[in-house]
Amino acid sequence: MQRKEGPHIDSLRDIQTIEASFSSLLSPCEKPEDILSMIDEEIDELKDSVMNGGRKEIAAEAADVLILLAKLATFYSIPLDEAVSAKLNRNYHKYSPYKTKMLVEQGMPLDEICLFLKGKWDKSMDEEFHIF
Repeated sequence: MQRKEGPHIDSLRDIQTIEASFSSLLSPCEKPEDILSMIDEEIDELKDSVMNGGRKEIAAEAADVLILLAKLATFYSIPLDEAVSAKLNRNYHKYSPYKTKMLVEQGMPLDEICLFLKGKWDKSMDEEFHIF
C-alpha cells in the first residue's frame, strides 16, 4: 500500500495554517503555558539529538520545535512569516555584514564582534523594523 503524501510546506505561513487546522481538531483547549512546556521538552530532545544523534534525529526534533513555535504564534494571532522577516531584517542591520567584515579585518574575534555590535545597537531602532 502506497502512503499518501502529507501537506507540502513552502513557508512559515503554511506551517501555521496546517498547525492551526490540526490544533482545532486535536487540542483546542491548549494554553500558552502548555505549549511552552511542550517546547521545553522538545528543546531538551533537540539538545540530546545534537549531542548524540545524527542529522535525521536533529531534523525531526528541530521540526517539532518549529511546529510548536507556530502553534504558539497562532495562539497569539502572530503571522510567523512576517515576524521572522522583520526580525531577520532587524538583525541584518544590527549585525551588519559590512561592519562585521570591517571588524574582522581589524583583527577582532567573532565572539567579541557580536557583543560589540549588540552593545552599539540603539533599541529604539527596533520600532523601525516593525517587530511585533
